[in-house]
Amino acid sequence: MAREIGFSLAEAGYASEICGRFKPSAAALALLRDQMTPPVFVAALRDNGLDADAAWFLAHALPRRQAVWWASQCLRSAMKAPPPGDEAAMAACERWAVEPTEESRRTAERCARELEFATPPAVAAMAAFLSNGSISPADAPIVGPQPNLTADMAKTAVLTAAALAGPESGSLGRFLDTGTDLGRTIERWVEVAQALADEHAAESKDPERKRLKEAAIEEAGRSPAEISDKRMTEETDRALGPKRAAEEEKKKRLDAMAAERDKDEHKPA
Repeated sequence: MAREIGFSLAEAGYASEICGRFKPSAAALALLRDQMTPPVFVAALRDNGLDADAAWFLAHALPRRQAVWWASQCLRSAMKAPPPGDEAAMAACERWAVEPTEESRRTAERCARELEFATPPAVAAMAAFLSNGSISPADAPIVGPQPNLTADMAKTAVLTAAALAGPESGSLGRFLDTGTDLGRTIERWVEVAQALADEHAAESKDPERKRLKEAAIEEAGRSPAEISDKRMTEETDRALGPKRAAEEEKKKRLDAMAAERDKDEHKPA
């Protein structure tokens, strides 16, 4: 887990290879040298006031999971009290980055659509959705995404997060620090991973929990990311309460009957 979030830019190849994936500014290209490593190039860009180029470069240098995670953490830092839809989209990004399944990818898409693709977290959610797999509906022929869409959208989310925070905040500089050292966000990564593990463990022990959760989501027209883990647990426990109470009462009656039979069998003749 720590290795996944602590990806080193030194592992990303040469800076010139990464620059071939997008269109850096002329000023950025003027700083590029043969066999320059990504960390050295990012430092050169920042030293010359080219922070936007540095953000674009980082988004393409990072693996897709880490790029989406980076975008989500920048947005969390900039949006202290996001509306429910934006919170759902950021949570979907985090869950996909930690556990990149088809379900989590489609959840990210659903969150972005519900926001009409109009907010920064929706852009980050689309970065997750466009990372792999098919971009067509699940029952339609497979259509793969363009290879660099995730990086481009992650970059847009990061720059927009910096704009939301305001230039006087110095947020873009902090976001670039985070992008070059994602290990800074390890605590949040572990928190999301633990929540997912707890959710899977609960569902494996009680399949009815998962079925009721999915039914509640469908009925309410909400995506799983829109309901907090705590809220979902409370709703599911409430739905299962009467059934569990009846089962416990039945078990008590059966135990009492078994105890009575044991007494009768051990009575002296």
